[in-house]
Amino acid sequence: MCLQNSKSTSLSLPAEIRFMIYREIWTLEVDLDSDTDSDSDGNSDSHLGSDDDDSEALHQAHQQLEMITAVQNLAITCQQIREELTTEYFTRVLPKTQVHLGSVYPPRHSLFRGRGPACPPPEFSALAHTNHKSFEVLQSSSLFIEHTQHVSIHWGRCLCTEGSLYQCPIRPCGLEWLGELEDLRTVEVVLTDELSSCKNCLKKLLMLPRTLEKILFRVFVDDVVAEAYEARLTEWFWGQRPEFLAYMAAMEDEEEVIPERKEESGSYKIEHHIGAVVVEWPLLDTV
Repeated sequence: MCLQNSKSTSLSLPAEIRFMIYREIWTLEVDLDSDTDSDSDGNSDSHLGSDDDDSEALHQAHQQLEMITAVQNLAITCQQIREELTTEYFTRVLPKTQVHLGSVYPPRHSLFRGRGPACPPPEFSALAHTNHKSFEVLQSSSLFIEHTQHVSIHWGRCLCTEGSLYQCPIRPCGLEWLGELEDLRTVEVVLTDELSSCKNCLKKLLMLPRTLEKILFRVFVDDVVAEAYEARLTEWFWGQRPEFLAYMAAMEDEEEVIPERKEESGSYKIEHHIGAVVVEWPLLDTV
């Protein structure tokens, strides 16, 4: 049953008007190009150049948060609006949308209390916190879990070393959320900092769902030959993936299913980007 206010303001409108409102909510223009310098400390969410750039970036991040929240709120308004939203957005628009997860989330202070000299807590920008709020909304939505097909994750500096005040790049629950996606097709992994310390963390990518068809590594690290390293990471992933899935199948007492390597198959066209889209590298229009 719809809430009374929702009836009077939404369902009383013609369906065509409601669909126009839906499209207005989820249509945000995103700049696919970037000419911003990298941040030396690896916190790409917190550095975008001048004060004007920072203000515009935060404004865009707030727009993303408002859009994602509005879609989620509409979905829980009532059954009819949920069905309309599912038809118009989650089965038509979201399959052409890349969802972006940022790398910088609040620190887990409690795990490091009493270790060594007292250190001031790391500071995170308003942009980083806003991006994290967007992820929390995505994480709480069963419809996003059911219909999200394309995800980009920013893998900045690996911060999982002993004594770190920070969380691992896509914690909390970033990889766990990816593992819950029911129709995940492609994952883009953007690496922007030292790579050697991420070997253990990268293994967690092998937990991605069996529906995965393509993984794309993009490396933006000084003094690293990006194309060669990207190729090595891709070969490593598809070399390790069958063994891991076979192990998981055995643990789950399921029939072993070894997926074919599909990244040479047709590309997916990306028309929309949502989430942590204020980044320092070009966004993709195909994956």
